[in-house]
Parts: sequence; structure tokens; C-alpha cells
Amino acid sequence: MWTAAFWKDTAERAIRTFAQVTIPTVAAATTAGSLGAVDWTSAAIIVGGSVILSVLTSMLGAFRGSPESASLLKGVGK
Repeated sequence: MWTAAFWKDTAERAIRTFAQVTIPTVAAATTAGSLGAVDWTSAAIIVGGSVILSVLTSMLGAFRGSPESASLLKGVGK
């Protein structure tokens, strides 16, 4: 968990999670009209919570799988 490769994997996963949660959250809110209809505070809480969970899951992966990877499965069974 203390390697640059681990944190690079973690950052990649967090950024991916950010995009995967932000797009549908904003899209669902805009079905009512425009971007002005988005409750940005709620959207930020949902997206921020998801990113935090992504980072925590990656950290858990260092203990479950390979300590040099953010993957839960890489290194399991070796």
C-alpha cells in the first residue's frame, strides 16, 4: 500500500468512480429541466461518498490481495 503503483491504481479507480457516479446523478436531476434543477450539494455528497468508498475499497485490497495493487483480487491464491 505504500508504493507509487498502489496510489496510481487507487487514483485511477477514484477518478473512474467520480465520472461513473457524477454523470448519472446529474443526468437524473436534469430530467426535470435544466442544470439549474440540480441540487449540487446533494450531488457532491453522493459523488464524494462514492469516491471515498472507492479509495477505502482500494486500501482494503492491499490487505486482501497484493500489497502493491489496489485490486481486491490481484495476488489472491498465490
